[in-house]
This record gives sequence, structure tokens and C-alpha cells, in this order.
Amino acid sequence: MMGRIYLMTESDIRSVVDIERMCFPVPWGYQSFLAEYNNPYSLNFVIKEPDSLENNHIYAYSCNHVVGNELSILKMAVSPEKRRLGYAEHLLGTVIHRAIQKGATEAFLEVRPSNYKAQALYRKLGFRVIGTRPNYYPETGEDALMMMKILKEIS
Repeated sequence: MMGRIYLMTESDIRSVVDIERMCFPVPWGYQSFLAEYNNPYSLNFVIKEPDSLENNHIYAYSCNHVVGNELSILKMAVSPEKRRLGYAEHLLGTVIHRAIQKGATEAFLEVRPSNYKAQALYRKLGFRVIGTRPNYYPETGEDALMMMKILKEIS
């Protein structure tokens, strides 16, 4: 059963950091997520299991900004035990829906060229590569693919 999506709260951050550490070679820490949470442009979500609201068990998160008509997808991760179950697509659909409600008409993100699974998801949802950012990931020197999508509801 798919978890439910909620706006991220400050009490969610510790669990988000745990997922972050499992998913990224250079993870954001607590203070980075707290700053993101407090950013007035933030639109951040978590997926929780319906029966785990008391123990705050989070399986996925997404950090985003909506500024003017642009949605910027900054971070998204799914806990390893919940991958390939549709969580990321479900979460991204909610992000896009809420961003459209806030006036966004286009979405942008950066992704590693080596992250084929994420690229496949983004392409499935209508994103396309529009360029590269050289040496975007300082820990590896890897470039980033810049992707964008003209927003409309995901059906």
C-alpha cells in the first residue's frame, strides 16, 4: 500500500536526513534541511505510511521551490526498501499539482547523467534535457543534466 503525502514539518527533518544519508554520496545535513524548511519559497513533502503517523516513519521526501512561475525540484529521494514501487512518481505528481496551484508553469531540475533511473522517471513524466551544468557535483566533478517540463496536470 502506498503511503500518504504530507507537507514536510520540522519534526520530519530527522527522518528525512536518515533517508538522505542512504541515498546521496554527499548528503545534506539537518541544518540544510531546516534552512530549506524555513525558506519562504519552499514546497516540501514527505510520504508516510498511514499507520505510522505517531512514529513519524517516512519513506520518501521532496524539496522544491516555487518562485514566480517556476518550480525548481531540488531534492527527491525514496528509502531503498520502497524503491521501484511508484513512490517517486506519486510524490512528483503531487509536487507538480501543488506547484501549478501556486502559479508555476514550468519545472526545472538537475540530475546526474549516471542516474539512469531518475532520468527515466523524469522523461516518463514529460521532462526533457535542455542542457548541462559542467562540474555541477563537486565531489565527483560530474556534470548535471538540466531538465525541464512545461507544466500541466499528470493524468
